[in-house]
Amino acid sequence: MNLKKTAIALMIVFSTGAELPVVTQADDFVPGDGQQQPSSSQIAKEHGDVTARWAAALSLNPAQTGRIRDLVKKQRQEQTPLRRQIQEGRRQIRTVLQSEPLNEGALRTLIARQAGLRADMIIARISLKHQIFALLTPEQQKRAIAISALRERGPFHPPHHRQNMVW
Repeated sequence: MNLKKTAIALMIVFSTGAELPVVTQADDFVPGDGQQQPSSSQIAKEHGDVTARWAAALSLNPAQTGRIRDLVKKQRQEQTPLRRQIQEGRRQIRTVLQSEPLNEGALRTLIARQAGLRADMIIARISLKHQIFALLTPEQQKRAIAISALRERGPFHPPHHRQNMVW
């Protein structure tokens, strides 16, 4: 593929927010994809146990922690077919990018499909956050909002004013 076509294809991919076909997290693991699933100890070592960190920060009781883990596990199981579709879409995009001449129409269709699938995943993640938020006491909710606002702000951004934020 010539340089101009490659540059155009990459601009399209990046401008739509599509992700590169690189698997970097356990959430992107798709069984049968020729990759070995990271163990929970590897994930915890690399990223730490997120539920445990939130449990400590919010003073969750064991029942809340168990229910949250169940919700997360259920969502991951429900998301497996969607992750497989995204993985397959990435493969298809790579195939179109490598073809000569570049089929821009097919590329746009594949990228639009990927964007829709990513939107479905984002909506599911937000729904999960709302389900988890509903399990928290009012004091824990306030603490969760404060922690989320600090994380969202980042080191170089001024604080956001969010009085009516729902996680």
